[in-house]
Amino acid sequence: MDECRKAGLPDPEYHTDATEVRLVFKYQREQTAGHVTGQETGQETGQVMLLVRCIAQEALSLKEIMERLGLKGRDNFRKSYLVPAMEDGVVEQTHPENPKHRGQKYRLTERGRKLLKGSE
Repeated sequence: MDECRKAGLPDPEYHTDATEVRLVFKYQREQTAGHVTGQETGQETGQVMLLVRCIAQEALSLKEIMERLGLKGRDNFRKSYLVPAMEDGVVEQTHPENPKHRGQKYRLTERGRKLLKGSE
């Protein structure tokens, strides 16, 4: 927590359950000229990087991604992988105007492609 405070970041969040302890570091978003920009303060989480590598150059459905990652819990997948990746701007929906579109798939954004390229 001291290091986060020195860097001007919010305290990390601790999440625990019967099988795991998760530590979440947040980064600040700055408002400039009417735009919100994220300032990176560290690396992407392991789950986000797994998702980025899984999607790579394809657009995949939620089911396809979960199968490739060997995951079964949809709620956990969304909370731990998909939502953080979308909030970080590395993954986007193919039908953002209709999030529940029956043909909805997920693909990497330009930022996601750069992140993938940098991890190879």
